Amino acid sequence: YSMETNEDGSIQVNSLFDADVFSYPKPIKLLLTLVKAVTYVENKGVILDFFSGSATTAHAVTQLNAEDGGNRKFISVQLPEVLSPDNPQQKVAYDFLKANNRPTTLDYIGIERIIRASKKIKEETKAEIDYGFKHFELLEPNSNTLDKCETFDKTKMVLDTSILDDFGTSTILTTWLVNDGYGFNADFKTLIFKGYTAYWCTNHLYLINPNLTQDSVADLFEKYETIPDFNPKNIVLFGYSFNEWSVTEMLEKNLKILNDSEKNLAINIDVRY
Repeated sequence: YSMETNEDGSIQVNSLFDADVFSYPKPIKLLLTLVKAVTYVENKGVILDFFSGSATTAHAVTQLNAEDGGNRKFISVQLPEVLSPDNPQQKVAYDFLKANNRPTTLDYIGIERIIRASKKIKEETKAEIDYGFKHFELLEPNSNTLDKCETFDKTKMVLDTSILDDFGTSTILTTWLVNDGYGFNADFKTLIFKGYTAYWCTNHLYLINPNLTQDSVADLFEKYETIPDFNPKNIVLFGYSFNEWSVTEMLEKNLKILNDSEKNLAINIDVRY
């Protein structure tokens, strides 16, 4: 790839947005050259950009994958800097985001670029690659919630679903999927057991929500017995949502029944806080 200047980068971004939303972004060909240089052996790898800005790196990774069928992935990190209409350098970006019903923070310029660049690349190359991405936000938990986590005494068997409310089911599930080796793009399934919602990914069944009933547990273990490919080896409980002893007792009671069946699985019950 021939080299380009920051002025070229501005033209490239502005052509996607039809507006001058970002000043002096990195030129796309520079990033294409760098990404190709560090992934030339197998055309795969994870490219991390700690100061994503307008998401040129994500754009380059997607473009290169479309060109050579590679399987590179990107992680783009950008602080949600609040844009102001009173700042001459930010007004165009602010107005653009406002007009497109987006939050008026800098990270959403990058998000819009990834979406628009991916659409353009697909139209031009017809390449059938993965154009998707996930957006994660790093938020600071409520100080009261952190205090509750630090002082929680599971021996008192006191439920506190406010901890679940503050973190959110999605945050807990994503954290566990990454911790258990499935990554950020894990292909998990949402399952319903007699009105109770659980989450299954390969060898782990995650029970995060409160109000797990005996009927739900019975239905869960019936699935173990009747569905051939349903055999998660680990049942993971979010301890703050349950009276650990009663739920564990329900699970172990049904485990005894399951162990006498033809599947005869060794299932681990893991309570996490």
